[in-house]
Amino acid sequence: MSNINHIQGKKGIELLKNLQGIDYENVLVVAIDPAKHFPKALICNFNGEIIYKPFFFHIDKSGLNSFLNKIQNADKEIMAQKVLIGTEATGHYHQKVVHFLQEKNYEVSIINPYTTSEIRKQNLIRSKNDNFDLFAIAKAITENKITESYLSEGVYKKLLQLTRNRRHEVNNLSRIKAKIRTFMDHIWPNFQGESKLATKNNNNKTIAKIFSDFWGKSSVCIMDNCPHPTQVLKLGYEGLKNLSKKHKLKMRSTTIDKLLNAAKNAYTQPPENLEFEIIMLKKKIEDYYHTKEQISFLNEKLEELLVKTPGILLLSIPGISKTIAAEFTAELGPIKHYNHAKQAIKNAGTNPVVKESGGKNPNYGSISKQGNPKFRKIVYLAGKSLKQHNPYFEHFANRLESKGKTGKQINIACGNKFIKIAFAMLTKKEFFHPPKWEGKPLTHNVYKKIEDDDNIVEARKTLVKELELGQEKFIS
Repeated sequence: MSNINHIQGKKGIELLKNLQGIDYENVLVVAIDPAKHFPKALICNFNGEIIYKPFFFHIDKSGLNSFLNKIQNADKEIMAQKVLIGTEATGHYHQKVVHFLQEKNYEVSIINPYTTSEIRKQNLIRSKNDNFDLFAIAKAITENKITESYLSEGVYKKLLQLTRNRRHEVNNLSRIKAKIRTFMDHIWPNFQGESKLATKNNNNKTIAKIFSDFWGKSSVCIMDNCPHPTQVLKLGYEGLKNLSKKHKLKMRSTTIDKLLNAAKNAYTQPPENLEFEIIMLKKKIEDYYHTKEQISFLNEKLEELLVKTPGILLLSIPGISKTIAAEFTAELGPIKHYNHAKQAIKNAGTNPVVKESGGKNPNYGSISKQGNPKFRKIVYLAGKSLKQHNPYFEHFANRLESKGKTGKQINIACGNKFIKIAFAMLTKKEFFHPPKWEGKPLTHNVYKKIEDDDNIVEARKTLVKELELGQEKFIS
C-alpha cells in the first residue's frame, strides 16, 4: 500500500487504507445538512443504496438520541465495518451535532459548502433544497472530496469566539464611522477638511484639516457637543477653551482659531433644518464610544488567551500585531492538525487554481476560495501588513511587483508565505529568523507587544514549559 500512487494524493491513499479489504456494501455513509433547529440526514452505504431516506431530527437530547439510534440500526442492518459521517459547515449550526457524535466516538468530516455546490453543478442540478444538498454531501464523502477541518477546543475555541466577535465589532465600527462622516457632510461639509482651490501657480488641490486626526478625541468631542458651525461660533474662543479643559482635550490655540475660522466660512443649512441629522449624529457617536469600549475589552481578553498558546511565537515577526497573531492562531487551530503548510493554505482557500493544457506552461490564476473565508481574510490582512512593515516580505513583494503582479495578488502571496513560515515556527518551536536573509536581524521581542504584566509572566511560562524554549533563546 505504501508504494501506491493515487490521483487524490495522500488523501486518496488514506481512504484506500481505511477501506482496504472492506466490501463497499458494508461501509455506512451518513450525510448531515445542518440547521438551527431541525437538521436533515441521509443514511446509505458506500454504493449509494439508501438505508434511511432523508429525515429531520431536532437539536435536543431526544432528537439527537433518535438520530443516533438510526445510525446504530443501519450499522447492524448492513453489518458495517466502517462508518463515514460528513456534515456541511454552515455557520455554527453544525457544531452541536459534531460534538454529540464525537462524544459517541464517531469521526465526523466537515465539508466545505463550496464542495457541495460544485457537486450539484457537475450533476447539472441548478436547484437547491435539503435533499439535493444531502445527496451532494453523501457524494462528497464517497468521492473523498473533503477538506480536513476540526472543531476548535479548549483555549483555541475561546480564542476563536473572541477574535471573531472582535472582528465583528471592528467591522461595525467602520460602518459607524462611515455614517458619522455622512451626517457631518450634511451638517458641516467642510468639517473634515477646509478645501483650498488650485491657484495659477499651484495646480494641486489641497485640504487644510482642522484636526490632524478626524477620529481624535478633540474632533469627536466637537461633533458630539457642537456639530453645527453656529454652535461653535456661539461658544467662541473662551467657550471652546473651557470645553477643552472640561473634557481634557488639550486643544491648542491654533486649532481653536482654525475651528472658528472654518465655522465662519461654513455654508450650511440652519440647525432647525438639520434636526434629524444632528440627532442621528449624536446617536452614532454614542455607538462609536460604546463599540470602541467593546473592542478595547476584547483586546484585553484576546491578549490573555493568546499568551497561553504557541501563537505568541508569531509576535516575533515584524509586521504581525497582537490581534493578527491571535486571529491567525484561532483560525489555524493547533498545528498538530496539519502535516504540512499546504494543508493550512488550502484550509484558507488561498491556494492558486492551476490551469494547464496541451503541454503548455501552467497558468496560476485566481485563488480557489474553497476554504474558511474568515481564515482567508486574516491571511490577506497579514500579507498586506507584512508587505508594508517587514523588510524580508517587502523584498519578496518587490520581486513579485517587478513581474507584474497586482497589489491583491502580492498580498495573497505574502499571506501564503507567512503561513509557510508560521507553520515552520510553530512546528519547530522557533522564533522568526528567515533563512538566507542577509539584511539586519529582524526578530522582535515578543514581550514588547504584550501590554499586561501578568500576561508577560504567562507568556514566559508558555515559552518555557509548553514550547520548551530555554531562557537563553528569549529575545532581549
